Amino acid sequence: MNPAKLSLIATRGAAAVLFLCLLVAGRPVLGQERTEDRRRFIRPETRVSDDPRRVPVSPDPAGPEGSVVLRGGRIFDGTGAAVREGTLVIERNVITGILAPGSTDWPADARVVDVTGMTVMPGLIDMHTHLTYTEAGVPLAHATDEADATLRGVERLRFTRPTRQTRRCAA
Repeated sequence: MNPAKLSLIATRGAAAVLFLCLLVAGRPVLGQERTEDRRRFIRPETRVSDDPRRVPVSPDPAGPEGSVVLRGGRIFDGTGAAVREGTLVIERNVITGILAPGSTDWPADARVVDVTGMTVMPGLIDMHTHLTYTEAGVPLAHATDEADATLRGVERLRFTRPTRQTRRCAA
């Protein structure tokens, strides 16, 4: 056999072995570990995020100090229950209660926000946007590319403003 051909076969063989070694050794890096696999590194008493990733979170209370009461609005909770009048009590970013319309059973030092005439959607976030839409004249390859869409969305987020009702509730 030709020495050049033997050298080529040896080089390809070495490359194949190297590729297989990298594939086997790099497997955990290439794919996200399953949640069950991560549990071996986390103590059972450790608080974790409330999502499938179960990331450890600080044991300190989350959210700003104090309580906020949204009083007088219509409450839509997304559970299938009918929209109803009520008062929402939030303590440190945690919804602690939905009270009857006339109730005043909330912490004495709570900041009360009158939301009469508005609809309160506790725990729901409106994430429907059109930030990644493209303009006329953009080549199809750029218009359909996810990376380009992400960059368009990030750029346009700089120019979004909260609605009047969002500002009123946040004040």
